[in-house]
Amino acid sequence: MPSVIVLTSVSLQDGRALSRMSFPGLGLLGMCTLLLSSLTVGAQQANQRNPNPGATNTATADATPSITVLGRVINAVTGQPVPRALVHINNRSVLSDHDGKFLFPQVTDSNVQLTVNKPGYFATMDPQEPGGLLLRLDQPLPGTIELRLYPEALLTGTVTAPDGTPLQHVQIRARRGTFDDQGLHWNTTGGTQTDSHGNFRLPVASGDYKLELHSMPRMDLNAGEMVMPVTLPEADSAEKLNALHLHSGKEQHFDLRPITSKTYKVTGILDSTLERAFPSVSARSSDGTFVPVNMNGGANGEFRIDLPSGSYTLTANLNSQDASLMAQTNVTVAAHDVSGVVFHFTAVPMLPVEMIAESPVTTPVSSNGLQRFSTPLGPQQFNMFLQRVNADTNFGEGSVRLFNRPDKSFVFNTPPGTYRVKCYRNCGEWYIKGISYGTADLMRQDLVVAPGAGGVPIRITVSNASGSLTGTVKTGETTGRSWVYLIASEPSAYPVISQGTAENGTYTFDRVPPGSYRVVAIEHHRSLDLTDPAVLATFGAHVRSVTLAVGDKPSLDLDAVLATEAQP
Repeated sequence: MPSVIVLTSVSLQDGRALSRMSFPGLGLLGMCTLLLSSLTVGAQQANQRNPNPGATNTATADATPSITVLGRVINAVTGQPVPRALVHINNRSVLSDHDGKFLFPQVTDSNVQLTVNKPGYFATMDPQEPGGLLLRLDQPLPGTIELRLYPEALLTGTVTAPDGTPLQHVQIRARRGTFDDQGLHWNTTGGTQTDSHGNFRLPVASGDYKLELHSMPRMDLNAGEMVMPVTLPEADSAEKLNALHLHSGKEQHFDLRPITSKTYKVTGILDSTLERAFPSVSARSSDGTFVPVNMNGGANGEFRIDLPSGSYTLTANLNSQDASLMAQTNVTVAAHDVSGVVFHFTAVPMLPVEMIAESPVTTPVSSNGLQRFSTPLGPQQFNMFLQRVNADTNFGEGSVRLFNRPDKSFVFNTPPGTYRVKCYRNCGEWYIKGISYGTADLMRQDLVVAPGAGGVPIRITVSNASGSLTGTVKTGETTGRSWVYLIASEPSAYPVISQGTAENGTYTFDRVPPGSYRVVAIEHHRSLDLTDPAVLATFGAHVRSVTLAVGDKPSLDLDAVLATEAQP
C-alpha cells in the first residue's frame, strides 16, 4: 500500500509566529499519508513544561527555551479522530492516542521537521498541493494543532472472460486526470493485477480517473488468445475531462468482461534505409481501439507481429540521431495468418522553428541584483511542445518536443496529425506574444501537419513588454498561504498563470503579457479547468477582472475561495 510523508519545517521560539511553508509529500512503500492542512502550535517556556497547574519555575535565565507541541489527527471526511497515526519531530516519534491526540514535550530544537504517516490515507486530494506549515518567529503563536487525513478511495472489481471464466494476472491501472496551466494531463497513479479469482483492488487518492485494462496474451490454458483492452469511461477528447470521480473513503466496483480473441501471425518486410534499427509499432483497429503489439525481427528486415481478427492501421516509427522515419499500412486479419505486409518508410515532417524578437523594452536590474538578458536566448527558452489532439498517450502519441539539430537550429519532428502548441511560462522576462504557421494563427487555430509537409517554419514572436500585478489574499478572517490564478480572457500562449502566495498572503506576478484577465484565489491548489466559464461561475464574487497594459503595476486584493467551497 502506498504511503506519503508530509514534511513540515518548524521554527520554534517562545511567543513567536506561526505561518505555513509548503513541502511536497513523499511516497513510501506500504504507507499512505495524511495532510497537514492546518497547523498551529501552542508554545510554552521551560517554566511552563509541567502540565499540572501551579507548577513552579526552576529554569534560569540562561536555560535553553523549550516548547510543547501538541495536537490532534482527524479524518478529513468524517471529522472523527484517527488513532495510531505516527507523528515524528526530528528523531522523536509518537503515535496518536485513541482520541487522535499527540504531544511532544520539551522541544528545544530551533528548526523542527514534523512528519506523519498512516496506512490507508493520503496527504491531499490534489497531487500538486504540497503539505506543510512553518512556525515563524515574528508573530504570536495560537494554541492547537489539527492534522487532517484523507482516506483512500478504492477501485475494485472482477475480470472474467465472456464465458464467465475468471481471468488472472490481467494488468489493471488507474490514470488520473489533472489540470495545470496548460490544460489537462493524464498520469498513471497506480496499478495492480487480478488474482486467481479475477479480482483486483486498487487504492488511490480521491480525484478523477480512467480505469484501464491492458491488452495482453491470455494467461491460462487458452494459449494463442489475447485479452482485448478496456477503458472506463471510454476515451473521447484529450482536452475535456471525461472520468470516473472517486470520493475519499468511498469504493467503486466494476465487473469487466473484456473480449478475448485468437491471434494470428502477420509477417512482412521493413523497407528502411536505416541499418540496425528496429521500429516501434502500434495497431489501431477500425473502431479506434489501440492494440499494443510486439514486433519480432529477423534477417533482411523481416518482421512478425500477432493480431486478433479485425481491420487495422499499423504505424511504425524509426528514430536515429540523424533522422525520424515513419510508415503506415493497412491490414485485415480474417481468422487466418497474413503475409506480405510491407512498411515503406518516409521522413517525418520536419518543422523549423524561427524566433522573432520585438525591440526590447528597457528594464532595470532584477530584484536579486542580476542583470536581465537584453535579448532572448532562443526558442528553447520558451518550453514549447506540440500536443496532439485526441491523442492516445499510451502509444507515443502524446507530445512532440523541440529538437536541437547539430547546426544549432531547432525543429519539431512532427508525424502527420493535428496539434496544439503549448508552452510553460518559465522564460525570464521574455514571453511568447504570437505563434504562426504560414497564414494560421496557432494561438487561435490548431496546427495541421499533412504527410510530406516540412520546410514551412513555425514562427514565434517574443516580447519583454509586460505588466505586473500585486495584492494580498484574505483567507476567511485572516491572511495566509493560498493560490492565485490569472485566466486569460483572449487566446494566449499562457491561458492560465498561477502561483502560490507568500506566508502573509501577498503575491506578485511579474512579467505578465498585456491583456485582460480574470483573477481568482483558492485556499488550496485544486485541479480545475479554470478556462471553462462554468467552473469560474461557481466561485461567484471571488472572481475579479483586471486589464494590464505595458508598464502597468496595479494592485488587486482578493478574498480566497475556501477549501470547503472548492471541493472537486
